[in-house]
Amino acid sequence: MEELLRYIKRTLLQLIGLTVVGAAVFYAVGLPHVVLGWCIGSGINIVYFAMLGSRSARAVKLPPECVVQFIRGGFALRFIVVCLAMIIIVQFPVINFWGAVGGCFSYRLVVFADAAWTHIHVRKRKEV
Repeated sequence: MEELLRYIKRTLLQLIGLTVVGAAVFYAVGLPHVVLGWCIGSGINIVYFAMLGSRSARAVKLPPECVVQFIRGGFALRFIVVCLAMIIIVQFPVINFWGAVGGCFSYRLVVFADAAWTHIHVRKRKEV
């Protein structure tokens, strides 16, 4: 359980860091109109992951036969939150929609980087 909580906290910090770095990069390369969408999309992503982490931490305490339904119920709520947020974003032309979509998928970048980092370190340990 403690390892799961450490993973959730570490990933949330990585998502926040990626949001800040991504916003700085977009601004630096001359795409300041994308920054607001990126930050809002990343914020949605952070809320989504926090909801997922909270649900997963509570699922650990449940009997195995109840876990699948518990997680599926949480998915429906998280999916509705993301859809409603995107519908609201479309209503505001000042927010770059594709920047928001990119921000929503920034979790994939964090997962890929984490997997690559883990693979490299495990490989180094095996070589030693």
